Amino acid sequence: MISTHVIKTKLQTELPQADVEVIDTKGDGYHFQINITCSELMKLPPVAQHRTVYQALGTELTQAIHAISIKISSSV
Repeated sequence: MISTHVIKTKLQTELPQADVEVIDTKGDGYHFQINITCSELMKLPPVAQHRTVYQALGTELTQAIHAISIKISSSV
């Protein structure tokens, strides 16, 4: 199990210019919706965007998180 705070901190460390929102969709600490607003990240191809998120989460992605949904958008 992992907290939304830990996920958000990991992502903001990797992407300091991003606005990150993490929602525990089932309230169980294993299923998350991650919303990232970041113009710089949007410049990358979709595969590179997700790879950046996965790298930021590191081992948590394979050990503590069961499912994530990632939504990336640019700032208005």
